[in-house]
This record gives sequence, C-alpha cells and structure tokens, in this order.
Amino acid sequence: MADPTGERPGTIVVNLGNHFLYLVQENGQAIRYGVGLGRAGFECAGRGVIQYERPWPRWTPPDERRRPELEPYSIASGGMEPGLTNPLRARTLYIFQNGEDTLYRIQGSPEWWPIGNRSHPAVSR
Repeated sequence: MADPTGERPGTIVVNLGNHFLYLVQENGQAIRYGVGLGRAGFECAGRGVIQYERPWPRWTPPDERRRPELEPYSIASGGMEPGLTNPLRARTLYIFQNGEDTLYRIQGSPEWWPIGNRSHPAVSR
C-alpha cells in the first residue's frame, strides 16, 4: 500500500488511533498490520528506537499493574518462562526513548481477537 506516514524506509510507525502498525518500505510503500494495544492508561507517545530484539524472551509484568495473580511472574520471581503461553511470544522488539527502556514491546501473536482494540491483557508494557 502507499505509505501514509512519510517516514524513512525501515521505520515502524504505530498509529494508536487506528490500531495499525506500518513498516515503511522503499518507493513510497508500507506494509500495514492490524494491532491490539495495551489497556487504557498504558499508552505511549512520541518517537522511539527499537534498541534490540530478543528471541523467546522472559515476560515480567510492570510493577504498576499490581495484580496479585501476576506475582509468580514478577521480576523478583524471575518472570514467565519463554514459550507459546508467554505474552511476548517467540520474538520481541524492545522500544527505547532517549536511551531509556519505555517498557513497551512489539510482539507477534497468533490471536486475532485483540486486533483493533485495547482489551487484550497480554499486550505488555
């Protein structure tokens, strides 16, 4: 499709309002993916850099979620083992701003139902 972002090739743009991720290509083109986003209150804004990619990462919920049922996956407990039930799935991109981890991630999922909404509990921040 035609690139609606105006960004350089290789750039990833997440349009929060429309729930799309664009991977900007050469020749004014972009690949568009539908995305699910984290719950309200866990939004991110501005420009960031994908600092690194990690295959089969461990998942740790952010402390600000403070959900007791997630305690077994806390940083202190070592996080959730890598695998298909891990919210970060098989590969994760880590987003940084000004050299600091934003705690936002881009990861794939075989689950189609969170695409286009903010209700998916596994989308991580």
